[in-house]
Amino acid sequence: SLTGADIKVSTLGKVPQATSADSATNASHATNADTAGHADSATNADHANSATNADHATSADTAAQAGDASTLESTPASAFALRSNLQRIAYETHWETDGGAPRTIFAAGPLTLTAVCFSAQLGGTHTYLELRATGPAGSSVDYSLAVGGGSVKVGNTELEPGAPSRVAETIYSGDPNPTRAAVLLVYRDATRTFSIPLGVFAAGDSDACRVSGSATLAAVPRPEPAGAG
Repeated sequence: SLTGADIKVSTLGKVPQATSADSATNASHATNADTAGHADSATNADHANSATNADHATSADTAAQAGDASTLESTPASAFALRSNLQRIAYETHWETDGGAPRTIFAAGPLTLTAVCFSAQLGGTHTYLELRATGPAGSSVDYSLAVGGGSVKVGNTELEPGAPSRVAETIYSGDPNPTRAAVLLVYRDATRTFSIPLGVFAAGDSDACRVSGSATLAAVPRPEPAGAG
């Protein structure tokens, strides 16, 4: 076997693979070669994640909204009144001005709802407010009325064409105390139903009467198909 004493070092050249040893300054790059080899995968992974999120944002979220686009918090559009079916009601007068004359506050088809503000002497001057209505034969109004948050009074009034009928309890106020009441009228005839919630006010000290609220066409019977029946 050879020993160091048998080899003349000056006669040795570079080993063939050692010719790249001069590039050893890039050894650190070689060291990270494996990591570099995964760099594309890491980059693609980021894109993959982004792509996944993009799909989720585009399809999942949008799909969830699209599937519920016709509802409001799962309540269908049919549960809400169309603007065309809603009419505001606002009435204010003084009995000294109107002198007890009825004034129309809502009209739709054969239904006419009026308010009457008048006074009477019953141990002092009182201001009265009365709601009346006319409608076709067979029509009616169900009502509920609560005065000042007290007990609720309910009733039903059959209507007649051309003959105004009182459709709720008359409210009145003596000087100086005003009276406030909440009234709900539900009108029905053969072709439609109206829901009419109202706030009413009568003041003995100012002789004023006020009515505010709305009337909503709540139901319209659908026509039967031709030849039905």
